[in-house]
Amino acid sequence: MSNLTAANLARLNAALDKQYRFFFGVSTFRQAIEAGRFSRAEVQEIPSVQWNRVKFNRMDYRQQAEYQRKLDTTKPDYRLFYAGCPHGSSVGCPKIVLDYFESVTA
Repeated sequence: MSNLTAANLARLNAALDKQYRFFFGVSTFRQAIEAGRFSRAEVQEIPSVQWNRVKFNRMDYRQQAEYQRKLDTTKPDYRLFYAGCPHGSSVGCPKIVLDYFESVTA
């Protein structure tokens, strides 16, 4: 992470130092990573829109086809998994935080 420009370094620090409510309490990503609260990182693919049956049923054929196309299109979802959680719980994070986590744990 040493090859970041000043603007990207500022974005990284802002993302790491923003406080969030995790299941273990209020913390920043930086504090949680340093405390070892996360065990691994993963990139998952999720649909670009969430299915809504009522909305779909109110559309005409062309709108339904466009909605189906959006459902078939995926986007990346960046997740950090909690350490020691038997249920495999995770929290979503920005890509820059995921890259920071991977560079720190490597």
